[in-house]
Amino acid sequence: MKFRGESQGWPELPLSGYAAALGEQGLPVYRKAVAENRLGSQGGGYWLDPADVAETYLAAGRVDDAFAVLRQTLAGHPGLPSLALLLRFAEPLGRAESERAWALSTLEEQAAGRFGTGAVLVEIALAEKDLDAAWAAAERFGAGYRWQELAKASRTKRPRAAADLYRPGIEDRLTHPNSKLYPGIAADLATIRDLYRKAGDEADFGAYVAGIRATYGNRPALMAALAKRRL
Repeated sequence: MKFRGESQGWPELPLSGYAAALGEQGLPVYRKAVAENRLGSQGGGYWLDPADVAETYLAAGRVDDAFAVLRQTLAGHPGLPSLALLLRFAEPLGRAESERAWALSTLEEQAAGRFGTGAVLVEIALAEKDLDAAWAAAERFGAGYRWQELAKASRTKRPRAAADLYRPGIEDRLTHPNSKLYPGIAADLATIRDLYRKAGDEADFGAYVAGIRATYGNRPALMAALAKRRL
């Protein structure tokens, strides 16, 4: 990636070249771009790759500036890649534990926000094979768009809980008649049936399906889709 400095006569250089070529004079270019939130991996001359900027700051001995960039990246683009980037730089400096604690605290604050969910926390916990932590996040903040991954990971150890993750989506799709959705609904109900059976809760599933039939019995296409799945 290349970036042109704003002083007249400065050459177009790779980001990593500014510190070496211009020393302290080149650093304000970074600070201004960071302040404008021009961090990203989209490419082109406008965006600054966070890893490149962090490496340049570290090469100049500016550790706090480097981690400010990495933290800003995680806060603005929460997820496994930004967390991994932060920890990759933190590990050699003995900061992995403290930076991880900061990251999880920040993600919890975001999850607790008005439009937040625990999706990123669930994603991280599942990547770390920590099912209990994934469920703790889901129960506190909701699983969000990671509910399917959580359900899949929970089929053996938490079959009833995994099954119940399907229910909100089924109920949302039943709000308005739409025969195109019924095969998918029936398929999800069949999955729930299997998971309830694994949990020993067949009676509860029977009551759940009976409620759906009683409420939406006036939708022949839905009833046919359920019958096809023997529900």
